[in-house]
Amino acid sequence: IVCIEVGGSGEVDKNNFDHHDPNLNLPPACVQAFEVKGGADELKRLIDYVATIDVDPTVLPKFSGEITLSYIFSGMRLLVKKPRKQLIEGIKIFKKVLLMRLDPFGVMPEEPEWEEYIKVKKSQKEGIEKAKKRCNNIYFKEGA
Repeated sequence: IVCIEVGGSGEVDKNNFDHHDPNLNLPPACVQAFEVKGGADELKRLIDYVATIDVDPTVLPKFSGEITLSYIFSGMRLLVKKPRKQLIEGIKIFKKVLLMRLDPFGVMPEEPEWEEYIKVKKSQKEGIEKAKKRCNNIYFKEGA
């Protein structure tokens, strides 16, 4: 399991991984867990991707209109509400990425089991764009 974030003290010797303590200069929890517990080399790229999402997702490559791992994962979280089910579904997504030897930083294929996640995420993004346009129209009509 890839540890995304668990919070806590950053006391890695106690398996308490976190990087939000401003007094400590720690990498993201997934990196800490990977370094302490080890893992297959195939996980390293996925760990790097999750760490990038945690620290600064703005540095990720932009793929206009293309599906990313973050996009799929976000869509899953929009559909699956219970944390335990999110964990299970997240593991399935990561496992598929690893089994298909996909680059987490690249464009993801539109796999049948991800179809609903992609669809709901696309719908959310379209809704956000419509809301932005409405806000802009209101702003400019009122001459603010």
